[in-house]
Amino acid sequence: MKAGNYVELSSADGPMNFRRNCAAIHPGTPVLWVVGKDEEDSLKRVGEAALKALPAQPPATFVEVSGGHLDTPTEAAALCVQWIDKIARR
Repeated sequence: MKAGNYVELSSADGPMNFRRNCAAIHPGTPVLWVVGKDEEDSLKRVGEAALKALPAQPPATFVEVSGGHLDTPTEAAALCVQWIDKIARR
């Protein structure tokens, strides 16, 4: 990771501040949060803090899939489609 990317990711004012972004989600917005079981511990901690900042209702759907950071999108693709379909039927 380039130093500038790390600084931006870590900055409280940066666009990648997951906790601040999650806190700004409108209540009632469904959220699917997917993480790879082999994700780096530091990114798992960031995700845990972000999840706590989400609106309480509706509760977020949290799912762990096999793989790490780069494998997670592929591993979660079918699950994401099913979740979107379920939300669309509401």
